[in-house]
Amino acid sequence: MSEAPADVRGALPRLREVLLLEDAEQAAIGYATGAVAAMRGFVRAGADRALVAERALDAHPASALALYREAAVFYMAARASVASDGPLGEPLDAREVVGRFRALTTRYAPPVGARELEGFLSLVAVGGLRGGVDAATADEARREAEQARAIVRWLATLVEPRGVDEVRFVRRLRIGVVGLAALWLVASAAGSLFGKENVALHKPTSSSGVHPGTYAARDGLTDGIISGAIYGVHTAVSDAPWVQVDLQAVYALDKVKIYNRGDAYFDDGLPFTLQASADGVVFADVETRTRPFGQDAPWVAKLHGAHARYLRVRGERGKYVALSELEAFGHLLKR
Repeated sequence: MSEAPADVRGALPRLREVLLLEDAEQAAIGYATGAVAAMRGFVRAGADRALVAERALDAHPASALALYREAAVFYMAARASVASDGPLGEPLDAREVVGRFRALTTRYAPPVGARELEGFLSLVAVGGLRGGVDAATADEARREAEQARAIVRWLATLVEPRGVDEVRFVRRLRIGVVGLAALWLVASAAGSLFGKENVALHKPTSSSGVHPGTYAARDGLTDGIISGAIYGVHTAVSDAPWVQVDLQAVYALDKVKIYNRGDAYFDDGLPFTLQASADGVVFADVETRTRPFGQDAPWVAKLHGAHARYLRVRGERGKYVALSELEAFGHLLKR
């Protein structure tokens, strides 16, 4: 029997970790209880700065570069805070953070060469949390900012901010999703998925607004991707947040399945209300969901043949709507 190609053999451990999160669990177990709160605070501070830097990169590369360097300090502080060298001093000192992190870098494989990484660390240590940018031109700042972005994204992977219970919950969720995907494939091979077609698949979507840090693709709410998806749509916080699917024709709908986001913060948006409309003007409430739901156990709303072209999920005042996928099942009405 021929041996599997090297790239396939190398991918298997990565796939196993994505599904089972064994490394993440061991990391979370190994952190000292007293260090976890500080580590999570550093991670949040780093993520906030990286998000703003991402938004500023095209128009203001120099500002983005400064923010990426600040984010790097916080991510390195997060990693150093859960190492065995004791707590970091207060206020946070970039030289101390970089010095502590340098002792750990031999354990990891950065996305840049050792020389480039050392140069970046040296600039961060000198500049601290409010350092200037030394790039002479906008193009140079852009190149340095893009390199800093790659390093910051790598730094973000070196610490596990989730607790043990959360890691185990996500593991169960992913295993459940994989099991459901397997059942879906079996059903599809047999020529039927519960005897109905998902009439929302690849239909256009709209929303009350878009969260400035979203990574969701356009029409991600109806792209058919559920397994492992972070989310398919993420609105901005507003007084009346909503997401909407246009089925492009009026259907007699039997049920709608709504899948929650797949990363974390699963219950932040609750309660949600599903609404239906035939004309996109007058919407009727179908059901309000107050109980948690996920990707392995989606929210299933019965419509009992209600006629609708538009489906809308509305959130509460001062909140947002973040979901992975919406599916609708029914039949097209005769024109």
